[in-house]
Amino acid sequence: MTTYTVDIAVLVGDRLALIKRTKPPFEDKWVLPGGHVEGLETSRDAAVRELEEETGLVVAADRLNFVCVLDHPLRDPRGPKISNVYSVMISDEEWQHAKAGSDAKEITLHPLREILPEEIGFDHFTAVQLLRRKT
Repeated sequence: MTTYTVDIAVLVGDRLALIKRTKPPFEDKWVLPGGHVEGLETSRDAAVRELEEETGLVVAADRLNFVCVLDHPLRDPRGPKISNVYSVMISDEEWQHAKAGSDAKEITLHPLREILPEEIGFDHFTAVQLLRRKT
Protein backbone atom coordinates (compact mmCIF):
# COMPACT_ATOMS: atom_id res chain seq x y z
CA MET A 1 0.00 0.00 0.00
CA THR A 2 1.28 3.45 -0.92
CA THR A 3 1.63 6.03 1.85
CA TYR A 4 1.00 9.76 1.39
CA THR A 5 3.72 12.03 2.82
CA VAL A 6 4.98 15.62 2.74
CA ASP A 7 8.39 17.26 2.80
CA ILE A 8 9.14 20.93 3.40
CA ALA A 9 12.05 22.95 2.06
CA VAL A 10 12.62 25.85 4.47
CA LEU A 11 14.67 28.59 2.85
CA VAL A 12 16.39 31.38 4.76
CA GLY A 13 17.83 33.53 2.01
CA ASP A 14 20.09 31.25 -0.04
CA ARG A 15 20.30 28.60 2.69
CA LEU A 16 18.18 25.47 3.10
CA ALA A 17 17.21 23.97 6.47
CA LEU A 18 17.96 20.27 6.71
CA ILE A 19 17.43 17.91 9.61
CA LYS A 20 19.61 14.97 10.57
CA ARG A 21 17.51 11.81 10.96
CA THR A 22 17.48 9.96 14.26
CA LYS A 23 16.46 6.57 12.90
CA PRO A 24 16.61 4.35 9.82
CA PRO A 25 16.29 4.56 6.98
CA PHE A 26 18.98 7.13 6.29
CA GLU A 27 19.87 7.55 9.96
CA ASP A 28 22.34 10.44 10.38
CA LYS A 29 21.71 11.70 6.83
CA TRP A 30 20.43 15.19 6.09
CA VAL A 31 16.83 15.33 4.84
CA LEU A 32 14.02 17.80 4.42
CA PRO A 33 11.64 17.98 7.37
CA GLY A 34 8.48 16.02 6.70
CA GLY A 35 6.37 13.01 7.43
CA HIS A 36 3.06 11.25 6.94
CA VAL A 37 -0.28 12.83 6.13
CA GLU A 38 -2.67 11.71 8.86
CA GLY A 39 -6.43 11.12 8.88
CA LEU A 40 -8.34 13.78 7.01
CA GLU A 41 -5.43 16.25 6.77
CA THR A 42 -4.62 17.99 3.54
CA SER A 43 -0.99 17.78 2.48
CA ARG A 44 -0.56 21.47 3.35
CA ASP A 45 -1.95 20.93 6.84
CA ALA A 46 0.33 17.93 7.31
CA ALA A 47 3.30 20.01 6.12
CA VAL A 48 2.53 22.73 8.68
CA ARG A 49 2.18 20.13 11.46
CA GLU A 50 5.31 18.18 10.52
CA LEU A 51 7.35 21.37 10.20
CA GLU A 52 6.38 22.42 13.71
CA GLU A 53 6.99 18.92 15.16
CA GLU A 54 10.44 18.52 13.59
CA THR A 55 11.75 22.09 13.64
CA GLY A 56 9.63 24.15 16.04
CA LEU A 57 8.84 26.52 13.16
CA VAL A 58 5.24 27.67 12.81
CA VAL A 59 4.07 28.87 9.40
CA ALA A 60 0.63 29.35 7.89
CA ALA A 61 -0.40 26.86 5.21
CA ASP A 62 -0.95 29.68 2.71
CA ARG A 63 2.78 30.52 2.86
CA LEU A 64 3.71 27.12 1.40
CA ASN A 65 4.66 26.92 -2.27
CA PHE A 66 4.33 23.64 -4.16
CA VAL A 67 7.69 22.37 -5.46
CA CYS A 68 7.12 18.85 -6.82
CA VAL A 69 5.84 15.34 -6.25
CA LEU A 70 8.38 12.65 -5.38
CA ASP A 71 6.80 9.34 -6.33
CA HIS A 72 9.34 6.77 -7.48
CA PRO A 73 8.13 3.46 -6.01
CA LEU A 74 11.61 2.69 -4.61
CA ARG A 75 12.28 6.15 -3.14
CA ASP A 76 11.86 4.82 0.41
CA PRO A 77 13.15 1.39 1.47
CA ARG A 78 10.18 1.02 3.85
CA GLY A 79 7.76 0.84 0.92
CA PRO A 80 6.03 3.04 -1.65
CA LYS A 81 5.51 6.63 -0.50
CA ILE A 82 4.31 9.57 -2.54
CA SER A 83 5.45 12.95 -1.22
CA ASN A 84 4.20 16.43 -1.99
CA VAL A 85 7.15 18.76 -1.49
CA TYR A 86 6.52 22.35 -0.45
CA SER A 87 8.85 25.27 0.14
CA VAL A 88 8.58 28.25 2.44
CA MET A 89 10.82 31.29 2.73
CA ILE A 90 11.32 32.49 6.30
CA SER A 91 13.25 35.37 7.80
CA ASP A 92 16.41 35.18 9.90
CA GLU A 93 14.24 36.26 12.83
CA GLU A 94 11.83 33.34 12.30
CA TRP A 95 14.80 30.96 12.01
CA GLN A 96 15.83 31.90 15.56
CA HIS A 97 12.88 29.78 16.78
CA ALA A 98 14.08 26.62 15.00
CA LYS A 99 15.02 23.64 17.15
CA ALA A 100 15.35 19.95 16.38
CA GLY A 101 12.43 17.86 17.58
CA SER A 102 10.50 14.66 16.83
CA ASP A 103 12.55 12.64 14.31
CA ALA A 104 15.27 15.29 14.03
CA LYS A 105 18.59 14.86 15.80
CA GLU A 106 19.86 18.21 14.56
CA ILE A 107 18.74 21.07 12.32
CA THR A 108 21.06 23.40 10.45
CA LEU A 109 21.14 25.70 7.47
CA HIS A 110 23.12 24.61 4.42
CA PRO A 111 24.04 26.84 1.46
CA LEU A 112 21.58 25.65 -1.21
CA ARG A 113 24.19 25.61 -3.99
CA GLU A 114 26.73 23.62 -1.95
CA ILE A 115 24.60 20.61 -0.95
CA LEU A 116 25.94 17.38 -2.40
CA PRO A 117 23.73 14.41 -3.40
CA GLU A 118 25.63 11.97 -1.17
CA GLU A 119 24.84 14.10 1.91
CA ILE A 120 21.08 13.78 1.42
CA GLY A 121 18.79 10.87 2.32
CA PHE A 122 15.84 9.58 0.33
CA ASP A 123 15.45 11.35 -3.01
CA HIS A 124 15.36 14.82 -1.46
CA PHE A 125 18.24 15.96 -3.67
CA THR A 126 15.71 16.05 -6.53
CA ALA A 127 13.87 18.82 -4.67
CA VAL A 128 17.18 20.58 -3.95
CA GLN A 129 17.94 20.64 -7.67
CA LEU A 130 14.50 22.08 -8.48
CA LEU A 131 14.91 24.75 -5.81
CA ARG A 132 18.28 25.71 -7.26
CA ARG A 133 16.63 26.32 -10.64
CA LYS A 134 13.97 28.53 -9.06
CA THR A 135 16.37 30.73 -7.07
